[in-house]
Amino acid sequence: MAQMLPPDALYLIFLHACASPIGDLSPKVLSLSPMNFANVCRSWREVVAERPSLWGHLDVNFRSLGSLTPNLSQVVETWLRNSGSAPLNLRLKFNLESAVRNSEFEAMVSRILSQAHRWKDVVLQLHYPFLQEFLGEISLPPMPFLTSLCIGCGPMDAGNIGIRFDVSHCQHLQSLTLRFGVKMGLFERERYRLDSLTFLNLDVDNSGFEDFQGILQSSPNLSELDVSFSSSSGFDRLPHLEAESLSLPNLTYLFLIDENRILMVRLLKWLICPNLRLMYIQNTYSESALSPHRPEVIYVVTTELLQALDDFFHRSCPPLTQLELQYEAKEGDIPSSSHQEYSQIFSRMLHRLNGLKGLYLEGFVIDDQLIQEMIVTKNATEFKWPRLGEVKLLCEGHGVLSRSMVDMLISRWDSGVLKYLEYRIPGVVDLVNEFPSVEKRVNEGLVLRRRRR
Repeated sequence: MAQMLPPDALYLIFLHACASPIGDLSPKVLSLSPMNFANVCRSWREVVAERPSLWGHLDVNFRSLGSLTPNLSQVVETWLRNSGSAPLNLRLKFNLESAVRNSEFEAMVSRILSQAHRWKDVVLQLHYPFLQEFLGEISLPPMPFLTSLCIGCGPMDAGNIGIRFDVSHCQHLQSLTLRFGVKMGLFERERYRLDSLTFLNLDVDNSGFEDFQGILQSSPNLSELDVSFSSSSGFDRLPHLEAESLSLPNLTYLFLIDENRILMVRLLKWLICPNLRLMYIQNTYSESALSPHRPEVIYVVTTELLQALDDFFHRSCPPLTQLELQYEAKEGDIPSSSHQEYSQIFSRMLHRLNGLKGLYLEGFVIDDQLIQEMIVTKNATEFKWPRLGEVKLLCEGHGVLSRSMVDMLISRWDSGVLKYLEYRIPGVVDLVNEFPSVEKRVNEGLVLRRRRR
């Protein structure tokens, strides 16, 4: 019956079957490949031979503690050769933990990179201890078919690699991810357009900020931006900005990792995002968060950061529904003499975001006035942050009273707004154990958690 199917139907069936990932290269897995389909009968062989695009889909997830499975490189070579000039859709994840350089693996990766001009939808993850020594910097040719590119490497002690390519030829590019040890560089910095680009996920340091800026300026339809700012040589050199501001009207999601305060503040003072819905900023307190050139700098909350955030929200006026600002700092990192100033700037910033549904804060300073402003007075028809249902406050407190927390909690729960509250504020007691009225709301369904350091 299979021989009676029309060629186009067979092609669709084969195409669906060939999407299965190749991991252990067992006969069972490899049987679902164009290679074995061609051995069934003449009509199947003709379908496979006449459609190189069947070989344009390859999904390999390979992990080894030693050498490659002998026929892995042969399988990759067969797919690349038989796909002819067809665009390539690749999902290649290699985790090779080797004590010495592996020439077979490096030859296979080089062969894959040599076909970059045919890449269309590509995920390439290379975990190989000698990656920097092997590749260093990759120069990719023009990629006119490219719609999605994701390249990552690791572990961190393998060093970084550079990816250089000409985005002016990537008119169909919709998603670009270069992370985990991969740094971007552009051949062409003249004006270009990336009208199709909607998702951008990059590691950016000082040397790559101007290229990053160029991509943002060329991507008017960008909707998701995920950036990790890291330190590099030339830390004290401010990157050049071609314009005072950049509006990204379609951006709805913004995720930033702050390990280079200069670049972080630079971006916040530059961007305008009038339709931003979700915003996340994170930084982890660790030795790696210190600048190698200015080790006394610790990236915790500062006046500079607060002012940059406040200015960003003032210029953008976004309909933000979710705000997460997470700065994991040691106790005492923010001096008590700065608490009042910090809490005032933060309160002003928060008042610009009346549409919030979720607020998650760690490492910031809040005051009792802010908590009182969150209280819903009896029979009130209008109140601040009317949709704020999930709150996490792991903060320093400037005069925050337990009684104010109780009044805020009870009033917002009774108004049907608050559903979840997690807190760690110095001086605020265990509300459940100390206040029966709070215990009553918890028994009714309120999720309340007190965190300890």
